[in-house]
Amino acid sequence: MQKSLFMKLGIIGLLSLLILVSLSLIQNKVSERQTYRDKVVRDVASGWSEKQTFTGPIVVVPVRESYKQMVWDKNLERYVEREVTKEKQLYFFPEQLDINADVKTELRKRSLYEVPVYKAMLDVDGYFTIPKELGVDSEIENNIQWKDAFLFISVEDLRGIRSGLKLDWNGEEKEFKPGTQLDKFPIGVHVELGDIFSKEDKSYKFSFSMFLKGTNSLQITPAGKQTNITMSSPWRHPKFIGRFLPDSYLVKDDGFTAHWENSHFSTNVENAFNNCEVNNCIEFSRVKLGVELIQSVDMYHQAERAIKYGILFVLLTFAIFFMFEILRSLKIHPVQYGLVGLALALFYQLLISLSEHMEFSISYFMAATACVSLITFYISYVLKSFVRSAGIAAILSALYSVLYMILLSEDYASLMGTMLFFFALAIFMFSTRKVDWYQAGEWLGKNKLVADDEGFQ
Repeated sequence: MQKSLFMKLGIIGLLSLLILVSLSLIQNKVSERQTYRDKVVRDVASGWSEKQTFTGPIVVVPVRESYKQMVWDKNLERYVEREVTKEKQLYFFPEQLDINADVKTELRKRSLYEVPVYKAMLDVDGYFTIPKELGVDSEIENNIQWKDAFLFISVEDLRGIRSGLKLDWNGEEKEFKPGTQLDKFPIGVHVELGDIFSKEDKSYKFSFSMFLKGTNSLQITPAGKQTNITMSSPWRHPKFIGRFLPDSYLVKDDGFTAHWENSHFSTNVENAFNNCEVNNCIEFSRVKLGVELIQSVDMYHQAERAIKYGILFVLLTFAIFFMFEILRSLKIHPVQYGLVGLALALFYQLLISLSEHMEFSISYFMAATACVSLITFYISYVLKSFVRSAGIAAILSALYSVLYMILLSEDYASLMGTMLFFFALAIFMFSTRKVDWYQAGEWLGKNKLVADDEGFQ
């Protein structure tokens, strides 16, 4: 009669695969909702302002260098000396750069989703040290014609800048103009500085305040040889991103404050900038730091993680049913297995639907309570005992509680999931350690015949 045992196990396995397919469909639904949410974020950003990356300030000195060069003349068929003019630019980075960013946040609601946007006030100050004769070899100084120097700032989205931006340059007020005048970073603003050529090293103090709007994240390039950045916001769930984490930070219920200190030894920002070519600034684009305004709980991320444990829940529940069949000599029809499995799968659909309208923790509690209650009510008739169904309810409640702890603890999720499966297997092995599986197969065969005669009534 071992054929009956293997047939029963095969039917349970087939039902588990069917439940796994339904879980896959639910997971596809989660991915679809995530895609729609990302579209909503893009729509809000297109009407407000995109995520911002603040780069600068950097002083640029355009130069025209003239020199003699031997070139081949086709008409004369010989090399002749010609004057060649070459356009290039010299770049100077702040010796000291201090940025204080006060980031005010708000939520923009679109459909079912809320998108965090911000209005940041950047107070920027520091000083440049321009070397004598701009650091150019004195032997070729006379061959260079200096043009007007300018200072530029690059951002991701110009719509986020408020008009009236002005620079205090060594006590002289100058007004910014649109554009950077650079092919490397075409989006931004610049201000003309005039002639800064000097026979001696000279320092220039600067300061300005920039109002910058953006969506989701704000990043800053530490452009100074010594850069100090302080960022504060009432947002309670910051995610620090970029190549450099804060040297210190404090996150409280009323917001966060973070502080970075970087030197050009760690950032290598000047070399990365000088090696930056048009449309190929990968190395330089990595030299940045900042914060992303994330939601306290990403419901779709949590739901997706929960679904990964769905098949484990189904297998554990089926294993409990099978133990009752073997240990308590009960008859449970495959249809009854399937209905309980569908109820377990429905939990995840309920969780997603509810979490789109309320907090994830409340949604999880409501979905788990609904599914446990439905299964408990049903199996009280299947197992013909309220006490047994109460035991199943206690086990399911414990499983959902453990799953919730796994979702909250990403660092220990893998360990907790493994321990859950291990203990479940250990309990099953301990409970069935004295079972004679040959005899169990014979019992299943006999009960199958009886069940066929009774029509499972």
